[in-house]
Amino acid sequence: MMKLFRYAFAGLFRYWPGIIGILFAAGLSYFSWLYWPAAHKPHHHHVLFRPVSPDVVHRVFPRDATKDTRNGDYYYLVNILFIPLQTGLLLLAGFAGFRTLRQGHHFKQYDVEAACIRDYLEIERQISQARTEQDFNSAVRSYWVLMLYEYYWWRKNLLSRELFANWCQFRVQRFRTNANYALPGTGTPPFRTYRQGYEHFRTQKVFPSPSRFDDLMKALMDRATTGAEDLNWKDIEQFRHGFGKVI
Repeated sequence: MMKLFRYAFAGLFRYWPGIIGILFAAGLSYFSWLYWPAAHKPHHHHVLFRPVSPDVVHRVFPRDATKDTRNGDYYYLVNILFIPLQTGLLLLAGFAGFRTLRQGHHFKQYDVEAACIRDYLEIERQISQARTEQDFNSAVRSYWVLMLYEYYWWRKNLLSRELFANWCQFRVQRFRTNANYALPGTGTPPFRTYRQGYEHFRTQKVFPSPSRFDDLMKALMDRATTGAEDLNWKDIEQFRHGFGKVI
């Protein structure tokens, strides 16, 4: 039950602008119908058509030919035809503008994701080829800085949910195996394993702690310890929005 509630809450939090728009449009349509101007009763029905409810007919064509002047035709023409047509054109233009902005946002997402992958592969190369302890520490530090920026871009919706969730699942696997680094030299480095590297740079304030990013990493470590199932984007959505937090 709690899992279903969490999924529903995550969906509502994600799609709240669209939900509000649909509710607003539905409410506007309902109240427009409910408070439409009072209709006149027709005096007769056309013989070629089956009689229908007068209220239904005159909600759409409310003119009374026995009382209204000829100018009433223009009034109904504007209200029944032109205003809905204008509204439809505005909605169509708004939808086209929204689609254009959305496509531009997707292209920006692809650029950021490609840059993250490129930087990640370069950092992994630096870690594996480090020949001095200073170069090694600098490369691992760059690794966790990149993780921080990935989290920041995810919060700004510059990384897709599915891709960031996949990367978080990979973090879970690395926290679970907690492999030893191939350290250069024979000194006494401040860390030797993957988890120790995270803890070291957390104490060095490479990223804020406590923070939502730190909470996310601890949640991933907990999943690694408990052997939880594959991670879904809904499982980490709570770390996306940190109200009152710096990051």
